[in-house]
Amino acid sequence: MKKIPLSVAIITKNEENNLKKLLPIISEFADEIVIIDSFSEDNSKNIAATYNCNFIQYKWLGYAEQKNLALSHCKNEWILSLDADELPDNQLIEQIINIIQRNEIKSFKVKRYTHYLEKLMNYAWQPDIHLRLVHKSLEPRWVGGEVHEKLIANGNSNVINGKLIHYSYS
Repeated sequence: MKKIPLSVAIITKNEENNLKKLLPIISEFADEIVIIDSFSEDNSKNIAATYNCNFIQYKWLGYAEQKNLALSHCKNEWILSLDADELPDNQLIEQIINIIQRNEIKSFKVKRYTHYLEKLMNYAWQPDIHLRLVHKSLEPRWVGGEVHEKLIANGNSNVINGKLIHYSYS
């Protein structure tokens, strides 16, 4: 698969097990992966090095602030913001590639499905729809308190097909 001009922004702290799953997938199509790490004590740094990630260690600022720091280090015009415990499915990857190839200057929401206690949740809050794919010109930024931060950007956004699977608790 040819890499596209996409930066993937991730924050981490001791996410070695999740990075082992996520990085092989996104490194296939994204030409830049930016990881802001809060001084992990596991093997996160070495795993990131295997995939040529831009791995930056920085003191913990809070979720929104840490994610904004990741955005600020992204070099590409297109940014996909992911949590380390999220995996895009093939349909979502194809949608992202098509959007970037068309270069639609918009922002895009994705459908997130939670995998909880080793089961994919079928009810409750499924799907959980979040803005995740943004063009830099729309001035994306994370806002919010200590938890439940939210990515916002100027202009309208569309929901794209595919799933982002969130592996919350095993």
